[in-house]
Amino acid sequence: MQQYEKAYGPGSRNQFAGHAYDSIIVMEKAVPIALKTAKPGTPEFRAALRDAFEKIGKTTLAHGVLNWTAQDHWGYTDDTGVMMRVTGGEFKVEK
Repeated sequence: MQQYEKAYGPGSRNQFAGHAYDSIIVMEKAVPIALKTAKPGTPEFRAALRDAFEKIGKTTLAHGVLNWTAQDHWGYTDDTGVMMRVTGGEFKVEK
C-alpha cells in the first residue's frame, strides 16, 4: 500500500484492482470452456463465453463468491458476505 500510494498519491487506492483480479479469475475458468466450441472474435464465441460463465460453478473472488447460472446472472451466493450496521459506535451484523 505504501509503495502504491508513493507512486500514485495518498488515498489513491480503491477496490478496482480487486475487480480486475476477479475478472482474470473468471476468464481463466471460462475462456478454455468457450474455446472448445467457438473461435474468438465471433458471435459464436461470445455466446459460448456467456454459456461458460453459467457453467464455471462456484468461484471465490476478492469481492464475493459467485455461482452464475442461466437463471441467475447476478450470481453472488449467500456466503458472499454480510451487511453491517454501525450501532452505538460498533459494527453489528445484520440478520
